[in-house]
Amino acid sequence: MTQNIINNTFILANGGIAMLDPTFPNANQVISSSGMNDLYTVPAGRRALVGSIMAQLQSSTLTATMMFKVSGTYYNGGTIGQTLTSTAKPGNLALTFPLILEAGETLAVWLSSALSVNVWPQIIEYSNVSAIKSVKTLNLTATNVLCYTAPSTKKGFILDRRLNYGAPGAFVYTTTNASSTSCYAIYLPNGQVVGTAFRIGETIAVAGANAGGISSASISSGPVVASSDAIYCNATAANNACLLFNVAEF
Repeated sequence: MTQNIINNTFILANGGIAMLDPTFPNANQVISSSGMNDLYTVPAGRRALVGSIMAQLQSSTLTATMMFKVSGTYYNGGTIGQTLTSTAKPGNLALTFPLILEAGETLAVWLSSALSVNVWPQIIEYSNVSAIKSVKTLNLTATNVLCYTAPSTKKGFILDRRLNYGAPGAFVYTTTNASSTSCYAIYLPNGQVVGTAFRIGETIAVAGANAGGISSASISSGPVVASSDAIYCNATAANNACLLFNVAEF
């Protein structure tokens, strides 16, 4: 199976990439607690592509945000919180970025109020030996942080917002901290010294107005990550800032 799965969104311009042994878990829940609400945890040996999270509020108005949990800590899933109203059609909490979760990671939704919301994620669960994976660098520090190194026998294609390797790759910066952090990405050829000469994106300032956080996306036409080359992220402060992107390894 290739990723031409969710409303024709994830079609590669240069041919499909197999997502092996796919299943389609039903993670529908009615949630009503303010703050974090867990929906689904990825089983061992699997990955999960979250194509959308539809949400229908039953009464009044609130803000809902896609989140994910790693080792007990919650992070923004790459989107800005959506305002839901009971009189409007369902909102999609996953509009900005196709989040890919790894084994043991949990998909969650943050609610600003304790109101009843019907939530139904669209999830493709697949084998973690597949080429498509996520890179999540959590809790950046005020320095150049190593985010990804291509395996010595492979190259890595940084995918765009439609999981396409024929278009500029998508880097998404998130935080759940109200203080601002400025970030940019660096492509470092093997054997070089990390520095601004290898910068591949504009500076992105990100700050979270609430516990659900906020995210900002940068589209940068970075090169193919050749074997043993690396991606770094430079941040001006920690502030729970993270860098997320998806990659296909061949």
